Amino acid sequence: DGSYQKDLTIIKADLAKLAIVDYTPEVFQQQVNNGIPIKSWSSDPSDISLLELIPFLETIADADDVGPIVANKFAS
Repeated sequence: DGSYQKDLTIIKADLAKLAIVDYTPEVFQQQVNNGIPIKSWSSDPSDISLLELIPFLETIADADDVGPIVANKFAS
């Protein structure tokens, strides 16, 4: 389909411990349960999207498997 993909398996780490944050959900379609969507940033100094994401990232930091937690919160 011509879209760019970010394949987390290239990192050679446990996917259960990895998450990806991106404004284009299509890029993490190979590991959709590891993908955390965020709005696009366009040099907006008032954009606090990443700051708002901190509590969730702290929640998954020590999870045995981030996939189900991410999927539960961000599944469309």
